[in-house]
Amino acid sequence: MKRLFVAIPYQMSPVLLKTTEELKSQHSFDKITWVKPEQVHCTIQFIGDCDKERIPEIENAIKKTAAGIGPFSVTVKGLGIFGEKNRPRVLWAGWEDKGKTEKLFKGISTILKKAGIAEPESKFTPHITLARVREINNPALLQEYVKSRQDVVFSEFQIKEVLLMESWLMPGGAEYDCLFKAKLSGSSR
Repeated sequence: MKRLFVAIPYQMSPVLLKTTEELKSQHSFDKITWVKPEQVHCTIQFIGDCDKERIPEIENAIKKTAAGIGPFSVTVKGLGIFGEKNRPRVLWAGWEDKGKTEKLFKGISTILKKAGIAEPESKFTPHITLARVREINNPALLQEYVKSRQDVVFSEFQIKEVLLMESWLMPGGAEYDCLFKAKLSGSSR
């Protein structure tokens, strides 16, 4: 069994890196697991544990969907939190792309669902996970910082490929390895 997910790679910008360093310093006594900058990405579809014999089907779903979508622009803008106001679970950076990532999600998840491989999330919200919060002493401080960065544009870049990733859960956070890449080769309209 392999623990799999489909993702779009992202190279963390200096502005977002500085922002996460400020937050790390501000919340150094809290129990927060920060995603390593080289492992930051936008998850399109979490598949979970999967027999390795099914990997070619997943690769075909990614390849087929990627062939119908051309490269597109993304703006990474603002910060947000998943979870309750006083119990944040995930800190994330926003992802704006005029619905292109959602189109990838719908295409891939529809094929995987028909194949009985993965059930799509109930609501897809493209984002970049920066940290997972286990325990925080002053959630209002985090909320205030997030609110102050709502309109900050961290980067703008082109998406040209989609990845099939394997992950391992480790004490210091998840580790990832790319198993497959598919180029976005459809029309850019």
